[in-house]
Amino acid sequence: MRLLKFLLLIIACIPMQVIAEPLFVSVKSTKLRNQPLHWAASQQRLSYGTKITALDNDNGWFKVQTAEGKTGFIHQSAVTEREIILKDKQDDNVAHDKSDVVIAGKGFSKEVEKKFASGSSLNFSAVNRMERRTVQDKELANFVKEGKLTKEDA
Repeated sequence: MRLLKFLLLIIACIPMQVIAEPLFVSVKSTKLRNQPLHWAASQQRLSYGTKITALDNDNGWFKVQTAEGKTGFIHQSAVTEREIILKDKQDDNVAHDKSDVVIAGKGFSKEVEKKFASGSSLNFSAVNRMERRTVQDKELANFVKEGKLTKEDA
């Protein structure tokens, strides 16, 4: 009987270990959304390295809470379990080896990865322009609705 009570206590504690898991924003910027949808209204912008607490995880979305107490949803692709430690600005002049550039290029075609690895002069102006582009939540929601891109519209 003691063993049964002990096992029930352990089982009852397991969900609490999964819930309240610390996560860190792993992208330059992301939005804390009101619903677990990419086009849902957002309530706050979170920056790279921001610590948040996972309250639940369902279908690729974390329900999270910020340090200020706001709750919302963030997609799993925008967070990591590994703590992100930001360096001081004075460390920006640290030299990087070619492997850093290759790692940064992962996900591109083999030809693009080879160009990254070669260390040739690379022009990132198009990437920089793309990063500056923003789309308003309402524009994105309209695009999804008009294009019938949800399961309900299919």
